[in-house]
Formats: sequence, C-alpha cells, structure tokens
Amino acid sequence: MTDWSRLTLLDGPATAPIDLDTAKRHLRIYHDDEDEHIQLLLDAVTAFVEGPNGIGLALTPQKWRLSLDSFYSRNLINGFSPAYGYGAAYLDVGAIYSAISIPLGPTTSVEQVSYTDDTGAMHIVPADQYVVDIESTPARISPLYGGMWPITINYLGAVKVDFTAGFASTPADLKAALLLLLGHWFENRENVVAGERAVAVEVPFTVETILNKYRVGRFA
Repeated sequence: MTDWSRLTLLDGPATAPIDLDTAKRHLRIYHDDEDEHIQLLLDAVTAFVEGPNGIGLALTPQKWRLSLDSFYSRNLINGFSPAYGYGAAYLDVGAIYSAISIPLGPTTSVEQVSYTDDTGAMHIVPADQYVVDIESTPARISPLYGGMWPITINYLGAVKVDFTAGFASTPADLKAALLLLLGHWFENRENVVAGERAVAVEVPFTVETILNKYRVGRFA
C-alpha cells in the first residue's frame, strides 16, 4: 500500500477552482444549450488534475484523512529518503526520525491525530504533544522534541490523521491549465480526430508544463 492509497476524502470542497460562467467565457459560448456538457467537462478536468489520482494537490480547501498502520509506518515520499536519497525503495521513518509526512498538499492545518492502542481503545493525541510543519513540502507532524508517539495496536489503519488541504485561492497558472485542458477537450471530443489525416488528441504541452511544476509525489 502506498501513501496515495491511504488517503480518504472526508469533506469535499465547497467551491470549485473555476465556475461555469468563467468556463463559458473561455470557450466563447454565449448560450445555455451546452451548459450541462461544459459542466461535465469542467468536473472531469478538475478530477483529472486534483487529488491523489491527479497531481497530488487540492485545488480548493477540503478535508482528508491519512490512514497509517503505525506512527512509524514505512512510507515513500517523492521517491526520496533522507538516508538513501532519491530512488530509495522505502523510508523507515522510525529509524531516522518520527515525523509523519502528509502526501497531499498544500496542507493548511491538522485537525486531529488519533490512534488505537494495544487494548483496542481509540485515543486522540493532544495537540500540545506534537508539532505541525505546514511550511515544508510535504507537510510533517512530529512529537515534541524529546517526546515519542504513543504505542499502537499492531493492526491495519491504527493511526488516523485528519487534515485540511487546498489553496485559499487557486494559483492563476493552475486555473489557466484547467481552462486550456477544458478547451482542448471541448473541441476534441474523441481520442482521435479524423480529417485529412488522423490526429491523436493528447494533453497540450503547455498544460503538462504547468502541471509538472506542481505535481507531487509521482507522475500520475
């Protein structure tokens, strides 16, 4: 199991990065006949870019849960291990440092860290017993200096981290990438466009360039 498969959406975004009116202006559509289709494409474009199945970003604020088997789970972040460098098979954080990395960003807050102890009882770790670094990428959570995480049951999903991720205001270049991709999909409604010669319909290079700037953790 990778960090990407450990994420669960708890509360979806209240706002979209691009609204229907903005999308229609970009497409130069001045009637309502295609609103349903444009909204469908807009949702698809957002899903293509957002979240663990996209580029590892939350485009607008939303709540997620990270599930770990213990506070010292082996997990790979960005293919990088502080001990072994890029390309390491895994990072044993317990052997190096006891920080939990949150693979989805930008993380803006951690609401709760909970765990199941060795008797099967669930507890919430008091917020004054750990520190959160949301300025790093990925964001990290660590016990206070000199402290340790509690002992957990040896079972799947023993540790849960509830957090909020997402831009307060989606960056302009990401919005541009969404609109460019929207326009591309609107004009090319099949995988292959037939004309004088068949042309493969791919994600525009400009879109890929922008997304690669923000892509987190892996190439989707």
